[in-house]
Amino acid sequence: MGFFRRGERRLIGLDLGSSAVKAVEYTDYGDRLVISGFSLKAVESKDLIDQAIRDCIAEGNFHTRDVAVSLSGRGVVVRFVNMMKMDESELESAVRYEADKYIPFELSDVVLGCQRLEGVQDATMSEKEMKVLVVAAKRDLVEEVVETTKKIGLSPVIVDVDLFALSNAYEMKQRLGPKMETGDKVDVLVDVGANKTSVAIVKNLTLRFAREFYIAGNDFTDAIARRLGLDLHEAANLKQNPAGREMEIEDAVQQVLADFANEIRLSFDYYESQYEEEVDEIFLSGGGARLYGMSQWLEQAFGKRVTLWDPFELMEVDETSVNPEGVARNAPRLAVAAGLAARVRG
Repeated sequence: MGFFRRGERRLIGLDLGSSAVKAVEYTDYGDRLVISGFSLKAVESKDLIDQAIRDCIAEGNFHTRDVAVSLSGRGVVVRFVNMMKMDESELESAVRYEADKYIPFELSDVVLGCQRLEGVQDATMSEKEMKVLVVAAKRDLVEEVVETTKKIGLSPVIVDVDLFALSNAYEMKQRLGPKMETGDKVDVLVDVGANKTSVAIVKNLTLRFAREFYIAGNDFTDAIARRLGLDLHEAANLKQNPAGREMEIEDAVQQVLADFANEIRLSFDYYESQYEEEVDEIFLSGGGARLYGMSQWLEQAFGKRVTLWDPFELMEVDETSVNPEGVARNAPRLAVAAGLAARVRG
């Protein structure tokens, strides 16, 4: 799902995060997919985002200027709606006609897309209905990200949505595996950024639910800084490497982590009430997911397996242009970039 024209055999997935710019290039050789470029640069302030992008691209040993970028936040709306069955040719017109039911913006102010989800049936649907994924992004956001990349010499061939990129990264990893998982397993992808967390629920490689909420990595950092009397830089380091202060860290983030888990539980509850089936496993990604003890705490809270996942686990790395250790060390932070780069295959 996305607003795009088809990419080339090489494509850079460019994730313009609030705390870091992350870029991953995939080269598609037909019989294999290779990581052929990689870079990550911290964003020191909003005013320096353009420079961070330039530095990221300059240092990544990339072979193309074509990029896929994505949008997120309150200017992006994703809805899974039930509509009467109709021909594909009628779908976009029908969605536009009923857009005010799903989209809290003027239709003239957004870029709108929709896609029928084949084979998806929830407990609320009649036999005459189909499930449709509707996405709208504020037009000024789309234009801004396009202009930002163009003015530094890049060619934005795809503009997508973070939630879809996260799902695409998961799908690509499954397809590259020795045996693609099928059946009734319901997996939850939770990508914890600096300012927001993305939740995507996937079954049979089809995205069935997606939302964002605004408890994320910076909230954990702030809680540690306040409780322990540290500056934000010290707190950010300590939340990943407690250095003997594990109990203090756990105590400092306890309430934020409880609020974080409650938001995830709301997503579970909505999905499970719609589809009358439970989620099975949680896959964590994003820089904020590296909080000490997060995986174990969520396992206890939900009684489900929680894994900090690597979107590149099964992929080949071109070591002539990419440091594999750098990719491996940062892999959980790169799920959105990986999903954007995966659009090289359509």
